[in-house]
Amino acid sequence: MKKCPYCAHENGDDAVVCLICHTELTPPSAPDVDPRLTDPGFSLVTVATFKSVEDAGMLKARLEGAGIEACIPEEFSAHLFWTMTPNPIECVTVRVAAKDYEAARQLLGEGERR
Repeated sequence: MKKCPYCAHENGDDAVVCLICHTELTPPSAPDVDPRLTDPGFSLVTVATFKSVEDAGMLKARLEGAGIEACIPEEFSAHLFWTMTPNPIECVTVRVAAKDYEAARQLLGEGERR
């Protein structure tokens, strides 16, 4: 139901003008969209893949320690025995925002050189 802003009459959802006072009824405004949802810089990209959640978790901790937000989408998957019998076809990924990809790759490269 659309409520008239002038006379407060309850009109049908499809009404364009109020049935009583003929005041134009404005359509509901579109909800505000978080700009990060449409910004390609915030889309997730894979930095590295691992065979276990534990190994991926170590990289995630290093990235977050350096101020780079990271996630492991497979972290809470339904694999009960992931650490004991990993499927060779499946992998665990560590992902960051596209804007942070280069910094994450540099941090990953520093760890490999040590």
